[in-house]
Amino acid sequence: MNWESGVPSDAQREVRHIVLLSRLAGLVVVASLAGGMWYLHRRDLASAESVYGFATVAIGSLAFVAISTLTRLSHAGIITRSLQAVQSLSDQLRDVAERDPLTGVYNLRAFQQRLRLDLEDAALREAPASLIIADLDNFKLLNDSFGHQYGDEVLRRTARVFERTGDERTYVARLGGDEFAVVLPGVDRAGAVEVARSIEDALREVRADERQPATLGSFGVASYPTDGATVQALFSAADGRMYSEKHHRKAEALSSLAGVSRRLFVRVGQAMRPDRPTADVLREIAEIACDQFGLLLATIDIAATDHHDRSLVRAANAPALAERLDETMTAAPAELAGLLPPHAWIAESVIPGEGGDAGTMVLAGLPDVSFRPDTSLLLALGDLVSAVVASGRAQSDAARAGRERDIHIDLGHELAGPGSLQDRLSVVVRRVAGLIGSPALTIESLRQGRGAALPPDVLGNITPEVIERWKRSRSGAGFAPLMAELARTAPCVLENPADDERLPAEAQAMLRMAGIAAIAVVAIRLDDELLGVLAAASRSGEPEAASWLPVLTAIGDHLAPVMKVAILKDELEASYLALEQASRESLARLADAAEARDPHTGGHLRRIQGYSYAIAREIGLGEAESQAIAGASMVHDLGKLELPDSVLMNPGLLDAEAWKQMMRHPAEGERLIGDSPMFELERCVAHWHHERWDGSGYPDGLGGDEIPLAARIVAVADAFDALTTVRPYKPAWPLERAFAEIDRNAGSLFCPAVAAAVRRLWESGELASVHETMAGVHDPEALAA
Repeated sequence: MNWESGVPSDAQREVRHIVLLSRLAGLVVVASLAGGMWYLHRRDLASAESVYGFATVAIGSLAFVAISTLTRLSHAGIITRSLQAVQSLSDQLRDVAERDPLTGVYNLRAFQQRLRLDLEDAALREAPASLIIADLDNFKLLNDSFGHQYGDEVLRRTARVFERTGDERTYVARLGGDEFAVVLPGVDRAGAVEVARSIEDALREVRADERQPATLGSFGVASYPTDGATVQALFSAADGRMYSEKHHRKAEALSSLAGVSRRLFVRVGQAMRPDRPTADVLREIAEIACDQFGLLLATIDIAATDHHDRSLVRAANAPALAERLDETMTAAPAELAGLLPPHAWIAESVIPGEGGDAGTMVLAGLPDVSFRPDTSLLLALGDLVSAVVASGRAQSDAARAGRERDIHIDLGHELAGPGSLQDRLSVVVRRVAGLIGSPALTIESLRQGRGAALPPDVLGNITPEVIERWKRSRSGAGFAPLMAELARTAPCVLENPADDERLPAEAQAMLRMAGIAAIAVVAIRLDDELLGVLAAASRSGEPEAASWLPVLTAIGDHLAPVMKVAILKDELEASYLALEQASRESLARLADAAEARDPHTGGHLRRIQGYSYAIAREIGLGEAESQAIAGASMVHDLGKLELPDSVLMNPGLLDAEAWKQMMRHPAEGERLIGDSPMFELERCVAHWHHERWDGSGYPDGLGGDEIPLAARIVAVADAFDALTTVRPYKPAWPLERAFAEIDRNAGSLFCPAVAAAVRRLWESGELASVHETMAGVHDPEALAA
């Protein structure tokens, strides 16, 4: 094997440099010797030059020997140091392979190998050997209570206790978790039992800090050759005895725990009544623990959550200590230790909760007077306190959820109701103010850039004039930016708002007169969009306003999507109305254009609108529907825009081709109106106003009730106006003759119900009144004048 295989790289480079130097020195010496020999060969041996040459050769030879010797010694030293480094590295690797990294004792694999060799040696020498297996009691509970780092420190201290037992031949191993083993070569079973007892006594003093109860363990002892001659046999015997002792100790501990704490848990159970506040129950638990265990003090510190305040209760069995406890609000063991005698013990336990630790419980007492609960009892008490806290919080959450559910249902109904968004939010404001007891509450809709609700009328001495100024100030330049600024920091509490110069003067005056001391502000958001601000005023100040923030936040979260939908609905309705108005104006202009093409029908659209409205009302239709039919009548002849002048202005009878074109104008009118849902009635009138009751009309030949009522009404109004005005093919008929014509064709050309309505209008004189009202638009000549 090459010498370099076990030498570090730095040493390899150093060796190579020395070897190179040695070789260079050798070459110099050889050259010197060769020169000397050549010189002697040329000179007289008795001369001074010869003597000089011999001296030179001698010196060169000695230098060569010295340099070669030093070189090899250095080489040997480097090799030795390298081999030592390799040996050290090998020892470290062996330790890593054989030792437990946490405690430093043997691991299971190395332990079994060494035990096997010791058993073979004991068999050769016919000597005894013993094995002790120990398992720490309740270590998992200790680990769970104080954390893994705490448990690791306990294991390290426990390993040191095992290492201090026996003689120099004794060795220890960690078998895994909290289980250890000790091998005692040359010790019989009786001696091993004594060693196990000494280990148990030493473990009673093992504590990582004052929080930890004494560390105890269960032991199992097995000896060679009594219990077996192999590693497996000794392990089985010792392990079985260890678990037997563990079960026995657990049974004794449970019996002791039941005897000591039975009265405690009975009294605590009596205190845990659902009608009592959680803080009162916790205080009584602390007092019972002090009384039952003779403690100096007991503290229970419950952490705060988003919806529950922090709760700290303390009890002490000495009045002086109780007074000193009232001076501090802490429950930390380090702080409480200063209130206790130096020799007092302190035990701390976490109080578990659903989302992690809900708090801590600290018990303290004197060693000779107080009963110090073990880990099991501490954890049981912690679980009991956790149950009390969870029950109290559940009741509080249920009550709050019930109130919020009711208000949320009401809010949903109100926001989905009729009326404007501002009207609906005004109702919401009053309901929310009544829920939390706020004298004034407002919702500012930043989405619309204006106030969306008004303060409720519960402000007492606020005058109407101030409220009116407040309403005006809400739309001022300073109010909306302030609301937006508050929304960015919400939820928050605005203290002394009456002195806040960011508010308008009118708002400050109103708040001052109402005695408002603080305002709770939450933002109304949907995803990343800020819709508004929910602000509730308080006369009691910041604590009351801050207590409202969770409820207001929940209401704001519920309010946001409904408010967004309401805003979008209002905006959509406004856009729809604007679009409808613009579209109707466009249709009216088209109708005017169609009418302007025919000079013989001037004013026809206005007259038919009046007749259609009167007939619709007489039939029994409501105002809105009658107005809609009258408006639709304005576009009944819109399709005539597509007719040529030769057809539209023909004074005589139309031939077949011209009549064919005339019959297409209803469909053309429907096409010009378009397919928007808002003009369904207009399309109906334009398409079917030339249909006849007996089916003789056009374009579809509908008859009877197949013809929509609006089209039947407009058809009669259209015919009546045609009869009573001048047309190219006839003069204007008298009103009586026109009515008689309509009445005569009832049931054939015209709908009997519509004709009957015209008859009633005639008989009541209202038809004549309508005719007179429309007289100004009857006659083209009158219009021209």
